[in-house]
Amino acid sequence: MTKMRGDVSCLICGRFLGVVERTDGHLRMVSPGSGGATPKMQGGTLRCSRCGGRAIVEESMDSLYAA
Repeated sequence: MTKMRGDVSCLICGRFLGVVERTDGHLRMVSPGSGGATPKMQGGTLRCSRCGGRAIVEESMDSLYAA
């Protein structure tokens, strides 16, 4: 089983929205961001709950590991 973690941030306001983890095709929030902003699904895309901007997941090579 391979797990990948990534930081979620908003492209418009730049807020850190949390950390997500993908395991075998399933995506789940591992730790939410601070300040009450969280990513939300809207129309098949991740959006910022504060400004409504698109949210992106930035994966790092450090976060890849096999369990």
